[in-house]
Amino acid sequence: MDTATLPETLAIAIAMILGVFASSVLHLSQGLMRMGLMNLRINPQDRRARWRYIAGLLMNFTAPLWVMLANLFAPIIWFTSMFATGLVALLVFSRSVLKEPLSSWQVAGAALILLATAALAASLRGDMAGSESDIQTLVVATLIWVMAAPLVGWALKRNRLSLQELFFGALAGGFLALDALWKRLAQTSATGEVNLLPEDPSGWLLLLSSFTGAGGAFLMMQWAYLRQCRASAVVISYNVMYVLLPLGLTLIVSGTEALSVATVVAVMLLLVGAAMTANRPAAEAARMAQ
Repeated sequence: MDTATLPETLAIAIAMILGVFASSVLHLSQGLMRMGLMNLRINPQDRRARWRYIAGLLMNFTAPLWVMLANLFAPIIWFTSMFATGLVALLVFSRSVLKEPLSSWQVAGAALILLATAALAASLRGDMAGSESDIQTLVVATLIWVMAAPLVGWALKRNRLSLQELFFGALAGGFLALDALWKRLAQTSATGEVNLLPEDPSGWLLLLSSFTGAGGAFLMMQWAYLRQCRASAVVISYNVMYVLLPLGLTLIVSGTEALSVATVVAVMLLLVGAAMTANRPAAEAARMAQ
């Protein structure tokens, strides 16, 4: 199907729907991998735990497919802006399957994240999309992420768990966002046409290089789980960074004139929602611990 013939509004809607679906799949994959690792630490011979981990792993490896499909319809910023919607699936999984305690404060924070995500997507303008794939900006951002991630992970070794969950999630989310941005660049031909697969050797080189981002995200999440970080907590900053990094790179390339009041409000709501979901009032925490 020639996606270029679709009305722009419909094409953007399809990219956003793919974003919601991909987010749900990837969030559930994190829950399954976390569950498998937890059980394997207790009993390394647990075959069911091993298969749970493998199932989560296979679901996680579908991430490049959804990104590349969404790129056919609209600039990647509309796809990434929907990523936090998968929190609903993961929160349900964490509460019902992993038996991780979730307070009403955290649930309200997740709802606010969903509201902020929708507001952010609605605030995006067509003239600001696409600049997030500027190659020079991507090279600098990728180098910073690759060098900083292991250093931060090592430095946080003796810090409290909540701080590790915050930084491991943010670093993993940034890696996955970079993976999506590099794939957008790889799929774009010299004439500006976006194809499912690259048309020239340089495009294939960019596509192969993009998996550095997916690999980095995967390794940071496994590292977090080995540190006993909670899946429901790590993905909060994971989501925020996955949404904000492409937006931030867009503003670096396009300038602050591309920033609207609605976008600023949506970002602030996203940050408040993340803070609420990552923490809970002391009184409620004490009540849940009883």
